[in-house]
Amino acid sequence: MADRDHALYWARRGFRGQSEDDQAYYVSNPRLVFVLDRFVSESVWPYARSIAGQERSASLPSEYLRIRDCLEDIDELADRRPIDDIEVKFEGYDTESGEAVERAGTLTSYYFTEYDIRASLTLSLHLDADTVQPTLASVGGIGARKVDYAAERIVIREYDGHDSNDPTNETARYLKQCRSELPTELGDASIAIGFDAFVDRMREFIEPSGDRYNHISQFERFRESLVKYEASESSPRALWRETETEPGGHASHLGNVFNGLGYDLTLVGRFGSPIHPEFESAFNDQTIISVGPTTSTDYVRFKNRNFLLTEPNTDPLNWSTLTEQSDRSKLVDSFDETAAVALGTWWATPDLPDILEGMAEELWPQLESPPSFVHLSTGQVSELSSETIEWGCDALKKLDEHVSVVVTANRDQTRQLCDTLVPDSGTKSSVQRLRKQLGVSQFVMHSLKGATLASADGVLTVSTPQIPSPRRVRNVDDHFKSGYVLGLAEGLSAGASLVLGNAIAGYFVRYDRTPDEEELRSYLADYHAHYEES
Repeated sequence: MADRDHALYWARRGFRGQSEDDQAYYVSNPRLVFVLDRFVSESVWPYARSIAGQERSASLPSEYLRIRDCLEDIDELADRRPIDDIEVKFEGYDTESGEAVERAGTLTSYYFTEYDIRASLTLSLHLDADTVQPTLASVGGIGARKVDYAAERIVIREYDGHDSNDPTNETARYLKQCRSELPTELGDASIAIGFDAFVDRMREFIEPSGDRYNHISQFERFRESLVKYEASESSPRALWRETETEPGGHASHLGNVFNGLGYDLTLVGRFGSPIHPEFESAFNDQTIISVGPTTSTDYVRFKNRNFLLTEPNTDPLNWSTLTEQSDRSKLVDSFDETAAVALGTWWATPDLPDILEGMAEELWPQLESPPSFVHLSTGQVSELSSETIEWGCDALKKLDEHVSVVVTANRDQTRQLCDTLVPDSGTKSSVQRLRKQLGVSQFVMHSLKGATLASADGVLTVSTPQIPSPRRVRNVDDHFKSGYVLGLAEGLSAGASLVLGNAIAGYFVRYDRTPDEEELRSYLADYHAHYEES
């Protein structure tokens, strides 16, 4: 079979000799060719072996009709290069709608094993920054169902980086504004941050090797070991070791950025009673108001992803709990005369709508010098009920009557909101419609490719240079939010604030740490040069 349109089928009756009655059949009916293809790939191919002297090595570019052939080559290539250096293009169909599609993206992970009939690729799709669609998509072979797309033809090649080596004219304009609007000195302001906080315990899986232990650095290798256990009668067992412990959650991640830039902080959240040493050590010069016990998250680190084990905090955090644990006068002092308030993620605080209503009705009227905006992010709102999301819309509208409310979400979280609030919507208009449905002054959708802002003034988009070999992809959302909140707190225009958010997130991805003021200004100065490296 050279393709799925034509095939040659030769039914031999014996392996020794042949008669004049033996015939080969040339098949030109694509449906019959498809049946033959499935028969060979599923029943014959697993038992095939290479012809002597015809061994081959995987190379780029290559084209495939069967996903397992593609995956075998990718598995070999993954030993020689980072998998995100591989671009995948495929023709196939949407498994939900049946619509024919052609898509392209960079490879983020893959799955296949001799113990399982499933086989799939996971791609980071090449989408415009303002497109409200999932960034990651799963791709299986023909007939696959529990994936986003089924591929009939696959091409892999070396990824040549960003679509353009230059920022758009719109981005260049906002970059110029960011450089000119950024104050000569940072840190001359107070920031209030809440509410979700965790203690992050960093771990890594290990395996014995002689008299020592080696780090299992690839998630696929760990996953393969679990599949082997599933196919055996043994109980799964994993060895790990703790490498470090650090403060985590929205309050800690944003707090680290602003703390490093010299701002006065008031952190309100569940930091423990007494306050956990990790938070005390990280923010010893800042004001910490704890409103309940803290919990922990175990981060198992791999090179290409992380495996999280989070202990949920079952104590509800609502307006009543907040005011009981910390009296109203202390909350008034915490929020008054601040340049910005960043409340955390809705996902981590399901009763956040109750807190928003309390702030609108009881707290805000008591503030003499209130901040100009309140920021919050959505988190994984797919875990919230549609009733809770509707409740949140009402609460956001109430608070926005007193102060400008800014909501940020990554592309997947934006899609989740759209599915509930504005289904069957388009691209840019979806972001604007979503903002109106939420009843807020600004809604920002961000991704590794850029950020899109919807406000009463319209929609604007800022691209970001791609990082060829990122050092870290964990907590990128929080670092973008830090930059955007910083820009608004310092009075920067909306487009300039988006650039600042992209810059802090980009620096973190590139260097695996938050920038100080000098490093931030240097990154902004070289913003154009980073496109050339993409």
